[in-house]
Amino acid sequence: MTKALRYLVRNSPTYFHRPGAVHIKVGLYNFYPTTGRIHRDNDPVCLPERGLAAFTNALGLPAPGSPRDGERDRQLRAARVAQSKTQPVDR
Repeated sequence: MTKALRYLVRNSPTYFHRPGAVHIKVGLYNFYPTTGRIHRDNDPVCLPERGLAAFTNALGLPAPGSPRDGERDRQLRAARVAQSKTQPVDR
């Protein structure tokens, strides 16, 4: 669960939440890290693929551990640093 949540914080541009202790919801997708199952809303059958890598693939996000993993987080940090350098300092 922790690994999946940390991944989403680093990479997901959309809102996600935890409806239950072992359940993560991102948009139409529901992920259960303890079993690796992925369900899509209004679909009675879960996706055949399982695990965090399959979940990120379904969301269109970079694979965990890939060079692009954390790219969104790095871009946000760079933007904050650039913004802090352009704002005047009150003294």
